[in-house]
Amino acid sequence: MNPILRTISNILNKVAPIVNILGVIAYCFLLLKGVFEVLCPIFKIIEDQKILFWDEFEVNLHPDIVYQIVKIFKQLDINNLSQFIFTTHFINVLDLDIMRRDQIWFTEIEKENLSTILFSLAEVKNVRKEENIQKGYLQNRYGGVPIIDSNKIYKLIGGTNNE
Repeated sequence: MNPILRTISNILNKVAPIVNILGVIAYCFLLLKGVFEVLCPIFKIIEDQKILFWDEFEVNLHPDIVYQIVKIFKQLDINNLSQFIFTTHFINVLDLDIMRRDQIWFTEIEKENLSTILFSLAEVKNVRKEENIQKGYLQNRYGGVPIIDSNKIYKLIGGTNNE
């Protein structure tokens, strides 16, 4: 190997771990900054006993943070009037340990007139307290799961369904 290239290679090998560590620190700082940008307003809403409305709140948040935010509101003192009303496509919060059946709502499209039906899990019969709501939802036991017609999708994109 050329002596100049060998020298450059040696320098890069010694510097790379430092650059890598700095990159990790910068990434962690950005994540932490993002967490505080989300949590600080939430704590203010709880302190002021307000209602937080958040559409698709899981966007750009780690699943563990999403779960913990829901859990924070669940664990509030009964005298705290704060509420968290949200929409999500994140099924990990479909958990009867952190949500009651009357707090979980689904939407479904009415096929005849394409209107939206809104209904609570509490309205669904035979849901047991120990039931895995995530699994039941994915198996369409409660409704609210989108019905995807792959043939229509393939027609829209100009392809054919080879299934």
